Amino acid sequence: MGLRPFLWVALRFRWALLVLAVAAVVAAGMLLHGHEKQFVPRLSEGAVALNVKRLAGVDVAEVVRMNTQLERHLLKEFPDEIEHVWSRAGVAEVATDPMGLEETDVFIALRPREQWTRKVEEKDKPREQWRTVRTQAELMKEMKEELENVPGMVFKVSQPIEQRVNEMIAGTKGAVAVKVYGDDFGELQEITGQIENILKDVGRHMPRTGDQKTEATTDQLLGQPVLLVEPRLAELARYNLSAKAVMDYVEANGGVPVGEVIQGERRFPLVVRLGEKYASSPRALGRLLIPTPAGEKLPLDRLADVRLAERPATISREWGRRRAVVECNPATEDVAGFVTEARRRVKDEVKLPPGYRVEWAAASRTCNASRTG
Repeated sequence: MGLRPFLWVALRFRWALLVLAVAAVVAAGMLLHGHEKQFVPRLSEGAVALNVKRLAGVDVAEVVRMNTQLERHLLKEFPDEIEHVWSRAGVAEVATDPMGLEETDVFIALRPREQWTRKVEEKDKPREQWRTVRTQAELMKEMKEELENVPGMVFKVSQPIEQRVNEMIAGTKGAVAVKVYGDDFGELQEITGQIENILKDVGRHMPRTGDQKTEATTDQLLGQPVLLVEPRLAELARYNLSAKAVMDYVEANGGVPVGEVIQGERRFPLVVRLGEKYASSPRALGRLLIPTPAGEKLPLDRLADVRLAERPATISREWGRRRAVVECNPATEDVAGFVTEARRRVKDEVKLPPGYRVEWAAASRTCNASRTG
């Protein structure tokens, strides 16, 4: 009964109502034009996620030691802000976001904000005036600055839910990602390096959120140390040896399966390995004696080149193409404007070889900005 007068007015003056609705939409669009735009506004989750990257090939024991020191340092510097902190190093290949041991996620649960006591300096007041951290964004900035001087690590600050949403939607842990597709690791590394510098430069010229800086990091493509053994065919022919006969000894350095040990319901592989002294260095492995058909015993480094070499740390693929990613967390509220300017500069300044392609992605959607060289 109460709606009947309004319906009668709407039907009686429907054209006037339609014009009024269109005018309201146009006015709203004019008000929004020129304002800062974001894909997904950042929420305060009451928790912090630190993504830590180290050099590829780092030892498991070293990762555990460094993570423990990192947790203790955070608890020492932020005792009234941090409730709990724990780390997760690496993720299995069967998970949705596999990562190597060189990558660690540190999860930090925060105390209620009224308990925080961390002091920051007032930029617009005398040096002796300080105030307590007010927002989670300020606290995340303080944590980032506290860890910047830690050697051998690169840090990226985010939030657990925000990071997971970015991974599910854009396939990366950054709010904005630039995916470069190609075949050659050297070319990918050069292209992603140029794009990373452009993103940082664009971030320096955008209106900032407080004193934060735009973070941009690139996938670690190379740097995995491997032991490379290349047989010398001429030497093998001289001593009537096959390459397989030599490489069987090299394989034994990693372990040759010979059986299985069963203890109750548990099963353990049984392998035969060379002594630990041969795994200590390429020089030690090169002294391994290889028997020949004539009865001689020759050192491995006489029959093959033994050396350490760098190989790809991670090989990422998407739709069957090799992929490298530059992840970025813009320190601005105008994320859409940041992406627009960065896309323009990448298109103008980065020359893509034939067969290479750039694709932009954001936390809420994949940007329609693919480009092929």
